[in-house]
Amino acid sequence: MKIIQALLVGLFFASKTLASPATELFREASFYMSFHYHGYSSVKPEELSKSLGKQLEEACQPKGEACGFSDARPYIERFAQGMRDGHTYYLSPSTYRTTLSQFTGINPNPNPLYGMSFGNLNSRNEIAVLDVIADAPAFKAGIRPFDRIIGANGKRVTNLADLRSSLNTNAPVQLEILRGEATSPVRFETSLQRARLEKTNLPFLYQPPNAPAGVVALRIPTFVGSNDIAPKVHELVAQAQSQNAKTIIIDVRNNGGGEETECYGAASAFIGKAVNINETRLVRVNVGFDGGTFIGNDPKDLGRYEIAKPALWTGSVSVLVNSGTASCGELLAYLIQYAKRGMVIGESTVGVLDTATEFWQLVDQSALAITYVRTLNPDGTRVPERVTPDISARDDPNTAFESGRDPLFERAYKLP
Repeated sequence: MKIIQALLVGLFFASKTLASPATELFREASFYMSFHYHGYSSVKPEELSKSLGKQLEEACQPKGEACGFSDARPYIERFAQGMRDGHTYYLSPSTYRTTLSQFTGINPNPNPLYGMSFGNLNSRNEIAVLDVIADAPAFKAGIRPFDRIIGANGKRVTNLADLRSSLNTNAPVQLEILRGEATSPVRFETSLQRARLEKTNLPFLYQPPNAPAGVVALRIPTFVGSNDIAPKVHELVAQAQSQNAKTIIIDVRNNGGGEETECYGAASAFIGKAVNINETRLVRVNVGFDGGTFIGNDPKDLGRYEIAKPALWTGSVSVLVNSGTASCGELLAYLIQYAKRGMVIGESTVGVLDTATEFWQLVDQSALAITYVRTLNPDGTRVPERVTPDISARDDPNTAFESGRDPLFERAYKLP
C-alpha cells in the first residue's frame, strides 16, 4: 500500500510544473485529501482544492519561487476546514509534534505538576476541582473531581490567584478540601508536592461524592495513548471486582477521543467482544478486541497488542457523556449502548462517532488529519453520527460545585 501510494504521489507531482515550495506543499495536501478522504461530507475535495489552489497561486505571484511553506499553510488549513468534517483538520509542525508526543502517553511538559485543573468559584468562593490526573500528586493526596478547595497552608483562599500563589512552590502544600453536599460536606486536609509526571493520560477509579455503597466511578479522561489506556481499564475493573463493587459508572465527559485500539480494548472489559468494521475507499477490515485478544486495527495503523490480564465486568454499568464527548469517547459509550450492556446518561455527543481519522505528514513536517474511515456496525450498517443518551440530563459543573451533587452521577445512582 505504501509503495503504491508513493508511486501515485510521484506521478501526481510529475504531471505538474515545478513551482514554489508553497505550491508544492499545497499540491501534496490536495493529493492526500483527494485520494484518502472517505467521510460523509458533501464537499468534493477536488473542487475545493481547485478553488483554493488558484487563490494560493494568485497570492504567490508577486513572490514567485520565494513563496514558501508558511504562505501555503493558511490555505491548507482552509482546505481542511472547508471539508466541514470534524475529523478532518490541519496541524502545524509544532502542533503535530505535540500531538505525536501525546499519543506516546508521555508527558511533554518538563515542569513538575500537581496534576489537577480548576474550574469556576461557586457562590461561597470555593474553588472547584474539575479533574485530576491518575497517580499525580493531587490524586495521591486524595483529591478527586468536584472537590472544592477552601484553604492553603492554614489560610483561607477565595480566588484562583491566591491559590496559584500558594501552589507556586516545590515545597509541600497543605490544602483544605470540601467534598459532597454543600449543606453537610466532608471536610479534610491533605498535603501534596508537585512532581514530574511521566503519564498524564491514564484512567482512574474512585468513589464519587454521595455514592451508595458498592458504586465506583471509572474516569477515562482521554483515549490518546499507546497500549496503555485499555490495559489500565482492565486492571481497574479487576480492582473494582476485588473490592466487591456492584456498579461501575464510566465517566467519559469531555473525552475528546484518541487511538481506536484503546477505546475498543477498554470496551471489551465490559462487553467481552468489542468489534466493528472500518471501511476505507479501498478495503473493509474488522477492528477491535475480544476480551484481551486483538482482532484488528484501522488499515493505516499496523500496530497491535494483546491485553495481558483481561478482565470482564459482570456487574451493572452506566456511562456519562456530554457535549464535549467526541470520537473514541463516543465510541466507547456507543459500544456499551449497542450491546445493551448499560445505560448512557447525559447530553448528545459531538458527532464524529461514525468516522475515524489518521494523520498524513507533509513535506514541511506539518500534517493533515483526514477522515479516511467510515465506522460500521458488525452487520455492515452505519453507526450513528453521535451518541443519543438513553437518559437525557444536562451536564452542568456549576450546579455540582454549588450543591455538591453531580446531576449525572445522581441520575446514575437511581438506576437498578
